[in-house]
Amino acid sequence: MTHRFNSAASPAAPQSREGHQSGQFAPASAPLVSIITPTFNRERTITQAVESVLAQSYPHWELIIVDDGSQDGTREKLASYLDDERIQYHFQQNQGQSIARNLALQYARCVNR
Repeated sequence: MTHRFNSAASPAAPQSREGHQSGQFAPASAPLVSIITPTFNRERTITQAVESVLAQSYPHWELIIVDDGSQDGTREKLASYLDDERIQYHFQQNQGQSIARNLALQYARCVNR
């Protein structure tokens, strides 16, 4: 499991799933949908985005938030959501939205099976 307040300078290699081989399905506990949310200085709206995901009826998801160097209270606003194992938070120095999005893809468990 990725540390909740991870600095994203070098992402950890995706962990392999026990018993998973190419062509087999991942265990039922594996998320089937990865929601990627790059963010930068969005303390006023980030909780709305998280609440929207939490309100979905489909349960097999993971939310990967990559904070692209926010200097406001974005991290603090997200702290209360990080007890949910489906939600990951990663921080990187400001490098732009596309780099943040690509970093999130490296952390996505449904892509890296």
